[in-house]
Amino acid sequence: KHGSFFSDSMRVCSLSGGDFPDFAEKNSRRFNDPKWNLRFQELCAFRKVHGHCFVPHDYPPNPFLARWVKRQRRQYKLMVEGKHSAISNERITLLDDVGFVWDSHEVVWRTRFYQLCQYKSRHGTCQVPTKYLADPALATWVKCQRRQYKLFWEGKSHGLTVDRIKELERIGFVWEVRPSNNVIQNDDSDFLMILETLKKMAA
Repeated sequence: KHGSFFSDSMRVCSLSGGDFPDFAEKNSRRFNDPKWNLRFQELCAFRKVHGHCFVPHDYPPNPFLARWVKRQRRQYKLMVEGKHSAISNERITLLDDVGFVWDSHEVVWRTRFYQLCQYKSRHGTCQVPTKYLADPALATWVKCQRRQYKLFWEGKSHGLTVDRIKELERIGFVWEVRPSNNVIQNDDSDFLMILETLKKMAA
């Protein structure tokens, strides 16, 4: 499945730039479109530096790359819908090989998840302060995950999936924090029950 990132995303906390093969150098000569090749090389360079391909929609260091990434997703969507598209199966394969995520909504979530992994590597915890001046957007996202989790328990519409819950659990995410800052730890039996319930709902 294109853009399925469950196993790769768990490695993203520990990967460094040197862990990635040089896809750009090996594959860039396979196309006759210099502009596409250039952007693909820039994407590979971005991955080496950041450990992922989640180029922000607004990326001041290279706005051309940000627009190119959005265009690849748009062209892929057109292809899936059976409409005229400029993307080829070979390009899709190349992008898949470097971990490209085709769903723009998934990219936003993965970007925040990766930032949470970085936060944990620096601070030893996933408990991002409510007022985290260094990255307010991350603090808001963490609160949002807890809110979605609460909605799930209330039987209301929510944005969590089995994969997302598992990924957050595996890095030690805490779903609820008491006002006194005492953490309510996750319970394995509760978590397994959650997964079974979600699987039944998705069936």
